[in-house]
Amino acid sequence: MDLLQAMALVLAEQRVVEENNLELAKLCKHWIANFLDRHPTLAAKYSAQLDRQREMANNVQSLRDNFCKLQRLLRKHGFQSNGIYNMEEKGFVLGYSAKAKLICRCGRRPPRVTQDGTRELVTVIECCSAGLVVLPSFVIYKGAGQYMGWHSETSDPEAVFASSPNGWTNDELGLEWIKYFDTHTSSNGRPRLLILDGH
Repeated sequence: MDLLQAMALVLAEQRVVEENNLELAKLCKHWIANFLDRHPTLAAKYSAQLDRQREMANNVQSLRDNFCKLQRLLRKHGFQSNGIYNMEEKGFVLGYSAKAKLICRCGRRPPRVTQDGTRELVTVIECCSAGLVVLPSFVIYKGAGQYMGWHSETSDPEAVFASSPNGWTNDELGLEWIKYFDTHTSSNGRPRLLILDGH
């Protein structure tokens, strides 16, 4: 939105020079709303943040391959819905806005804006089953250690808190999470399927 307004100001300044009229340099307080009213094919939408790696992996061929492999596994092992789990980790960039308002064509999905991931993160690992079982959250802070009193007011008393030097998952925390997953999902020797990025 700021870029659109800046571009409009540049054009207005050019018109001032061309038509020698200082009144043309002013943009009213509701200029963007009026602009959108005059151009019904455009709309203001919030962008969604997406890491570059995810954007590059988002193609039809890799998605089709992934679902073919999943169907083969499901047929071969006969997994029950409460034995199929999906794990996802999400890094929350501290002090960084998740959305930006942009102008785009009406009827289109909001555009994505990539971010380079260079800011401090808190990582949250979530896991749930196809049978609607949700495991408690696994939260990783940046730091050498943590004081457990920090988490006394959490809304999930079963959540697990850990730390790493950069706030990301590492091999040690990954192994700790797998043990945590096994403890919460063991079901009398029945097979379980864990689906996660890249596996």
